[in-house]
Amino acid sequence: MDGTLIELGNGKYRCRISFTNENGKRIQRSKTYTAAGKKEARQLMRNFKDECQKNNISQTLITLNNLYESFKKYHYPNIQELTRETYDKSWNKLSLYHGRKINTIKPNVIKDMLNVAEKDSRSQKGVYQLLTAMYSYAINSELLTYNPTTNVKSPKYEPPEKKILSDAQKQTLNSLIDTQLKKYQVIYYMTLTLGFRRQEICALKWSDIDFDNKMLYIKRVAVALKGQGTIVKEKGKTDKSISPLPLSDKHIKILKEYKAYTLDETKKKKIDTEYLFFQNNGNVINVHSVSKWFKYFCN
Repeated sequence: MDGTLIELGNGKYRCRISFTNENGKRIQRSKTYTAAGKKEARQLMRNFKDECQKNNISQTLITLNNLYESFKKYHYPNIQELTRETYDKSWNKLSLYHGRKINTIKPNVIKDMLNVAEKDSRSQKGVYQLLTAMYSYAINSELLTYNPTTNVKSPKYEPPEKKILSDAQKQTLNSLIDTQLKKYQVIYYMTLTLGFRRQEICALKWSDIDFDNKMLYIKRVAVALKGQGTIVKEKGKTDKSISPLPLSDKHIKILKEYKAYTLDETKKKKIDTEYLFFQNNGNVINVHSVSKWFKYFCN
């Protein structure tokens, strides 16, 4: 392993290292640091050489599973729970490759790994995003100097075509909504007239509604996580989605009637909850139950 030391002035030195990896590829690395003099600078250069040599050797020892475990330990705390769950699902599709050495995975292998996922653009895109994140982490951790995903085109996700209801179907739903549970009537009307996403309307609290000024604020979202049920996450203070939504007189009337209804229900069942839509134990309604209900209602 070769190296050169360049004095930059003001106690700063730049070290340049050149070496050949196990695949015969010539690698160059550089690092700038501050030292009290040339003697200390040379020692820092030797340390840098040792570090580069160690990282080069580690590439032949670490498997994709080792990388994933390290990725989970150090990178997962920095990402959202929903992203972690998506990564875990994608990782389970790659069981055939868990024991493979990371330095043997080239672009053609990445393509094979994508094909192992279901022949579905969404699943393949999820696997691609996981591998890209893992290899970026490996490079930032100096476990690798090359990311094989950069030479593989990301799969395009094409969502299924949305089905639009006919006017007759819309009229049928609107005429029958009063036959459903009160909470679903309110969810149906509020979503239809205000354009709520499922995650937003499920997380609403009574404190989000300003009855006097006829305003509603979206401050949080409800997210379904595997093994955890539905959890509620606050939105950032600068998120544009926190902008108030104006409510009509009809909205106010429906919400006041629903509030009176829920007060009776919570007293009868001895439930203490802040949420508009809740389970029998007072916890926020499960977002999947809303989707299941709507599918049932449409059928």
